[in-house]
Amino acid sequence: MTDVKHQTDSAPTIWFEIDDLVRYFTVARPPTGIQRVVTEILLGGGEALGGRARLCRLTYPRKKLVAFDTADFRARIQGAADGKAVATAGTVAARRNKLRYLLRAIIHTPIRRLRDFRYIRRRQREFQAHVRPGDILVNLGSPWEHQNFSETLASYKARYGLRYALLVHDIIPATNPDFCTAAHVSNFANWLATTAAHTDLFFTPSHYSAERLKAYSDEMGWPQKPVVPLRFGTGFSNDPGLAAAVQHIIAPPFVLFVSTIERRKNHIVLLRVWKRLIEKYGAARIPTLLFVGRLGWGVTDLEAELDDTAGLGGKVLLLDNVSNVALAGLYRDAAFTVYPSLAEGWGLPVEESLHYGTVCLCSDASSIPEVGGELAEYFDGRDEDSVFTAVERAIFDTEWLTRKREQVRSEFRAVSWSSTFQAAVDAIDRQLVR
Repeated sequence: MTDVKHQTDSAPTIWFEIDDLVRYFTVARPPTGIQRVVTEILLGGGEALGGRARLCRLTYPRKKLVAFDTADFRARIQGAADGKAVATAGTVAARRNKLRYLLRAIIHTPIRRLRDFRYIRRRQREFQAHVRPGDILVNLGSPWEHQNFSETLASYKARYGLRYALLVHDIIPATNPDFCTAAHVSNFANWLATTAAHTDLFFTPSHYSAERLKAYSDEMGWPQKPVVPLRFGTGFSNDPGLAAAVQHIIAPPFVLFVSTIERRKNHIVLLRVWKRLIEKYGAARIPTLLFVGRLGWGVTDLEAELDDTAGLGGKVLLLDNVSNVALAGLYRDAAFTVYPSLAEGWGLPVEESLHYGTVCLCSDASSIPEVGGELAEYFDGRDEDSVFTAVERAIFDTEWLTRKREQVRSEFRAVSWSSTFQAAVDAIDRQLVR
């Protein structure tokens, strides 16, 4: 393995395309899911960013491939890092939070876009001055929102003699369409099919995802391309100051579930389990269930139940807009975490929980056991009784929970995001550099 920052000038430049990430940060919200993964991997590049590894944008809707300043990238991340947590017992306030994001975008987006327009030509000239045939264009994010992405990609590959590597986080819209909107299913499937033809190297977050992608490629009759599982790192980058509001809003004991609130994440099974626990033992003996994440798609039944019951009388809370360090504090303080998701490409919150020494009860679906290994406790996320039994034991068998927590804290081994970045570079050099 050769450290990327010490490679010679003859090595091709690796251009990380980040337009979707830049647009995400336009509304200055803390990164979650894919955006967090991309942010952490790139920050893990350290000194390599600005050297052999550079940033660029395939701007939308102008479709210009332009250089992007590393310092600007870090500043935008910092601007989005300091979330102001808002806790609610139902979903009315959560919908207000979505409106707040929209209003923030309405105010800030035109300003940011005007600034972008002013230097886009200069950045395009900078990219043209540095790019060389054989350079590698890498996308770690979610470019399927770009219209005609594959055609634009093919054009730039031909113009500059580039090769292309793509991180496919999952193919759930193609394999589990019931978990996504019809529009997203159609758009994603078309994007993946057309982009695959111009992709020279695929990354996935897990061996499970790699096998699913290979099988899907065979089913669709696509030419075989290298598929490399890329081991994600753990934990968060430094974020100044834990949000004091979080410490006062949520008093232990509480159980934590970190995820966008959408159908496949299976929040509804936890709501039903908590309702049964309260009926069996009384509310005073049951810890608060804390959902941390933005309100997403396909959860009208969950919203209605939370609104009608005021979050089961305050025993179920929603927390949104949480900074990295605030979230780290919640992981540390939780009695345990839960993750009943029915389909994943990886399962980042499972490993985050273990990283902070907190026991995780999680679904045994898809890639999740690959993340949790022998340290997580598993249930069948489609079986409410299975979930109930696991949660009931974690709440009332304190000796078991203590032993399990000690096991997690003694046996868990973190993986650095810098090693993820380096692994991507090594795979690119093996597969694409000639």
